[in-house]
Amino acid sequence: MSERRRSGRASPERTKEYVEQLTSGDRLRVRITTQRGRVVTLTVNYECFVGGEWRAAYRADMAHGELHRHTRPWDPATDRQVPMILPDLATGLTEIITTLKRDWRAHRARLETSRQEHVHDEAG
Repeated sequence: MSERRRSGRASPERTKEYVEQLTSGDRLRVRITTQRGRVVTLTVNYECFVGGEWRAAYRADMAHGELHRHTRPWDPATDRQVPMILPDLATGLTEIITTLKRDWRAHRARLETSRQEHVHDEAG
């Protein structure tokens, strides 16, 4: 009989958070919650140090119940959530991190280009 059935309680959730520096100005910030060894929620941010502060250039999370990525996490006015269809959350976590380690420069470039366009729009 499982622990849950014996005690009448659900297995406790465990949350792990860590930061992985890619460079001095680029990092991954990860938060994973597991229950009985299975990933039940996750958040992955790729952040850049730009303009004197850390800014999210990529974000995948489950804030609204399903795994999704944010198209422009640095700009709440234009950010959209795109569902991510993956076999399971553990696979999704691995794919997201692997892809970000490979493609972080492109995400940084998008953030920097967007910031430059914003500055030009305000000055114009």
